Amino acid sequence: MDHLPAQLILTLRSQVVAALNSAISDPRRQLSFGIMVTVASIAQHERLFGDSAVAVHVHGDAFRRMLAMRGGIRSLEVPRIGIRLFQFTDKLLSESNLDKTAADVLSAWAPEERRKRY
Repeated sequence: MDHLPAQLILTLRSQVVAALNSAISDPRRQLSFGIMVTVASIAQHERLFGDSAVAVHVHGDAFRRMLAMRGGIRSLEVPRIGIRLFQFTDKLLSESNLDKTAADVLSAWAPEERRKRY
């Protein structure tokens, strides 16, 4: 599989950040489901492939504040998969999991979710 050139990755990343900052500055869009999914995705990526502490203390804190401002996860009127995504993000970004590898967190979460389903 070919990789994107580093300069293109930086350009695309800066465009995402600019668009996200614009949306967060707009009171009509700042707590939309799409923006929350974007913040959750950035946080997950940072936790899995970047700096775990930044993921937990920067992106994770922002994600949790957004959830709180929307009234908590139970008050969201979104598809079930959206709720699961947010639950997974919260678990992945839990400070108690900061010292664990991503594989450890994922393997611990998956069986727990399977037990809940049945």
